[in-house]
Amino acid sequence: MTEEKMQRAQRTFATLCQNLDEHDWHYEKDEENLEIECGARGEDLPMDIRIIVDADRQLIILLSVMPFVAPDTKRLDVAIATSIVNNKLVDGCFDYDVTSGHMIFRMTSSFIESEIDSEVFTYMLMISCHTIDEYNDKFFMLGKGMLSINQFLEEN
Repeated sequence: MTEEKMQRAQRTFATLCQNLDEHDWHYEKDEENLEIECGARGEDLPMDIRIIVDADRQLIILLSVMPFVAPDTKRLDVAIATSIVNNKLVDGCFDYDVTSGHMIFRMTSSFIESEIDSEVFTYMLMISCHTIDEYNDKFFMLGKGMLSINQFLEEN
């Protein structure tokens, strides 16, 4: 990795931290690895959020692990639901591992040869939190059998 890439990543990380501070967002930072850990509370399930500034690939990566695992008997239903939801999303996606039942929400933004404005971070956080809050309980209920795949399809 070039020195220029690392410096751009460090500036991007500093802008991210400044943005979080300006919005009174509570977070923990790892300056050496350019990572942030924070969380939010929506209408139902909590949202743990990790933001990584990837210096090598010049990417900002926002990840949120869903606080549940789909059981074997519901994994196909959750896979179908994930595909339907992802098809509707403009930014971000739900990554679902049908073999383990684990799901993660992911949003990325590139800063290759560019400087990221603070508003990009606001957008990423707000859209991610809104999207996660909109669907995490539906995926959870589908996995627990509290919602059938047909009910999920009707609602979405």
